[in-house]
Amino acid sequence: MLLINLKSLREQCGGCPTHYTGETIDGYSFETHFRHGCMSIELGGQIIASEGGINFSGADGVCNFNDFKIFAFRNGIIINDSGAEHSSYYDDFEEMMERWRNK
Repeated sequence: MLLINLKSLREQCGGCPTHYTGETIDGYSFETHFRHGCMSIELGGQIIASEGGINFSGADGVCNFNDFKIFAFRNGIIINDSGAEHSSYYDDFEEMMERWRNK
């Protein structure tokens, strides 16, 4: 099994496609995509797992990060994000709107 320990994880898009980016504790880039029933995981710019015909929620391109972790495990990969700094474009938008409201 390949163990990927994440230092950071950012939700770039929550659906259509679901897209996460990050960095491992070893400094490698990490990226996941789910769109048109195809899920992929990249490490250091190389696809390490990819599969089509997947449907988690009934909505194409929509899943959560735990779905990526399950997919990875089925492909011999363990993703550890327990120590990762998590962020999201949603959080950035909420912070921006809060600053705008308080002006």
